[in-house]
Amino acid sequence: MIPSDKTQYIVPPNESITDPDQLCAKLCPNPEALKPIADLFPMRINSHLLPLLHAPDDPLARQFIPDPEELRDTRTDIDPLAEAKQSPTPLVIHRYPKRVVFLVSMQCAAHCRFCMRKRNAIMATQSDPAALEQSLAYIQRSRQINEVILSGGDPLMLRDTTLLDILTTLRKMSHVRILRIHTRIPIVWP
Repeated sequence: MIPSDKTQYIVPPNESITDPDQLCAKLCPNPEALKPIADLFPMRINSHLLPLLHAPDDPLARQFIPDPEELRDTRTDIDPLAEAKQSPTPLVIHRYPKRVVFLVSMQCAAHCRFCMRKRNAIMATQSDPAALEQSLAYIQRSRQINEVILSGGDPLMLRDTTLLDILTTLRKMSHVRILRIHTRIPIVWP
């Protein structure tokens, strides 16, 4: 059973940079040029990452600082892997017969500019407990599924108790043999 309260998620660091104006001139000489990108695909650079960024073109900074090329990319669909078409429930992506991706969180400690789900950063809300239950029910009745990948957003943005409830529920399903957690927390917010 997934808790239905609004405290599912831990709170991202208050010191996160979410507006190009908040970046120093060294990292962002022209914040106005980046605002349209950050408006469409929100940015979040947390207090752990910020001091690690040295210049707008260094490899780490390019992962998190908005780039005008994001708006010029007409080759990439907003849903590049057609995940919405492969979703039997709002939080499950069922592309392969025996494996599903379970989007348990829509929040991240930092927003990666290359993210294939950055369209979801606009929502950045808690997953609806009813949608979580619906997704768990789908996995339970789909006996061919033997692997569940918790993803999102970042599953480690969930409160420990919420994540434990989800994992415990999945472990009780005899056909689910492999559980994986896709996370960047050890790197972006250790």
